[in-house]
This record gives sequence, C-alpha cells and structure tokens, in this order.
Amino acid sequence: MYWYYAPRTTEELGQIATKLERDKAERPKVDIFYILLPWELAKQMEAENHPLRRRLDKLMDHDKLRYYACSPDRPSRLIGDRYWNSAGVAVAVVAVLGAGGGPDWAAYIGGTTETRSEWTAYKHVMEHGVKLSRSIAQAFFPNIANPYRP
Repeated sequence: MYWYYAPRTTEELGQIATKLERDKAERPKVDIFYILLPWELAKQMEAENHPLRRRLDKLMDHDKLRYYACSPDRPSRLIGDRYWNSAGVAVAVVAVLGAGGGPDWAAYIGGTTETRSEWTAYKHVMEHGVKLSRSIAQAFFPNIANPYRP
C-alpha cells in the first residue's frame, strides 16, 4: 500500500513534515510514502543538506520514503492514471490528491477529443471528469492507502 503527498511549496512540505512528526504513532501502516514534488521544488530538495530533506529523512525509514519529481507538464496532484485512445477519443481515469497536496484523494473518469498527449487528457479529466464511487476507484487503484474523499 502507498501513501501520497503532493506539496506545491516549501511551506506545504514543512507542514507535512510537522504533521508526520506530530502523528508518528498514528502514521498509517504502508509500504512506501511518496512525496510528489513540482519540478522546481524537487531541484531544491536534491541537495542532501536541504533542511527539509534532512528533517523528513529522520522521520522514517529511508527505504519507505520516496521523493518523486514531477515533470513540468505532469499535473502535480496526479497519483494514478489509466489511459485509452480509440477512434480519436482519449479516455482517462485519474486518481488525484485533494487541494493542498493531500492526504485525501478521489478518482475521476472522462474523455476528450483533444489528444495531443496523455497529460492533456489527464488534465481535462481532472477538471471536467465524473467522480467515481469509492469502490470503483479502489478497483482501478487498489494500492492507494490515503483516505478517499467523499
């Protein structure tokens, strides 16, 4: 099972670190914690001596914590995706963290004829898709441990 966070700023990343420190005993039992970082923030965090990186690394087993740099064209709150294209119609199912980068998530399904890239379809479905029920969302993304947004 995986747990995701997607901070957009160093301030939000600091709030996640504070929450993880405060709730250490109540931390969910998961295999891996993913911290999805916007490209600019990821570049800052690359330095081993970055204070927030040192703080987060101390919080948990290093093998359970993963930093993931989102490319500039990838939606930063996107934590899961499925994509199909048939006869010029792109269909996507996306798993998206809540505003502020988590910890809750929801899944959406939708389609578009704008098929320049999978990222275009994902962004469209994130903004205009139909929200899936918890049971259907978990069938598409069974390894996400974050709480599902009602």
